[in-house]
Amino acid sequence: MRNLLTGGLLVALVISFWVQRDYRFPHTNLLPDATMVVLGALSLWLMVEGWRTRDRHEEHEEEALRWVDLGRAVALLAAWIIALPWLGFVLSSIVFSALIAITMRTEPLTVRRVALDLVVNAGVVLAIYLAFTQVLYVRLPQLGGM
Repeated sequence: MRNLLTGGLLVALVISFWVQRDYRFPHTNLLPDATMVVLGALSLWLMVEGWRTRDRHEEHEEEALRWVDLGRAVALLAAWIIALPWLGFVLSSIVFSALIAITMRTEPLTVRRVALDLVVNAGVVLAIYLAFTQVLYVRLPQLGGM
């Protein structure tokens, strides 16, 4: 049921972004349109999978994430947005994405798992930072403000 709800919300989000598009320059629509198409397709796939498995019960229901876990993730995302101007994109994104990954784990925490979360999140954040600043020429918040 959660897959149906999540997929439906994501489809609604994609549709709301799609109808609000307004591109002023040629070819500026390629990346956002492609991203919306991929997100829409994955959302529809999530809804189909949710529909197909709606009657099956999870084998490990006690290990499933709960609504309180989603609330914790949303609160951490809000804290990340607040911290962006002071910590900059790289530091705040590594810290908060690692915190989200660590708090969303359903298995017991170990030093190895925490280190893996930190390394993976640091790699992803740095790749995104380089893609935006070196390829797309988009300025991101720096340490201590813009």
